[in-house]
Amino acid sequence: VVREEEDDDDDACRLSVRDDSCANGTHRTPQRARRGVVCSVVVVMFQIATLEDGAVKVPPANLGKSTLEAVTQELESLYVDKILPECGGMCVTLYEITKITGGTVLAGEGCVCFEVTFRVVIFKPFIGEVLEGTLTSADRYGANVSIGFFGDIFIPARMMQDPSDYDESEKVWVWNYNGERLFLDEGKKSARKSR
Repeated sequence: VVREEEDDDDDACRLSVRDDSCANGTHRTPQRARRGVVCSVVVVMFQIATLEDGAVKVPPANLGKSTLEAVTQELESLYVDKILPECGGMCVTLYEITKITGGTVLAGEGCVCFEVTFRVVIFKPFIGEVLEGTLTSADRYGANVSIGFFGDIFIPARMMQDPSDYDESEKVWVWNYNGERLFLDEGKKSARKSR
């Protein structure tokens, strides 16, 4: 959760950031941001988590790049678009790298190993949150939905809107709402509560 606080000196505002780390929520020192930056944001389904990796290996092919660029590339390949069970969600993007230490060459491998502290954006919707997605396919077992940046969401038949049934002749799910049959067509947007 981020909130804006007025600051008397220069044209800055203080941001109080609640950083939801993987293990527990911690409060960070307020950060400064220039006017013009959106300072009032409510983060619901996205959270920022601080992670540490003591063995980020930069391969010899990337040693010509700057340390920051090479480590960023490795972190993105290791974490982005991956489910992080310890954080309870999916890593969407690398937010920032806060510390890089080490730089030990591993004998026999040629890789350089760094200890890195970094922050990532985690997609972590809460139970009951309504998400909007596009139906990509459906069968009698359920429906596949894409929410843009993530397309591997499967809604099993038992979790479809109640009362719903699968129409074999039309090959679509039908929600019976107050006597009206509403078809969940492929390519159409729909909203669902996360469970």
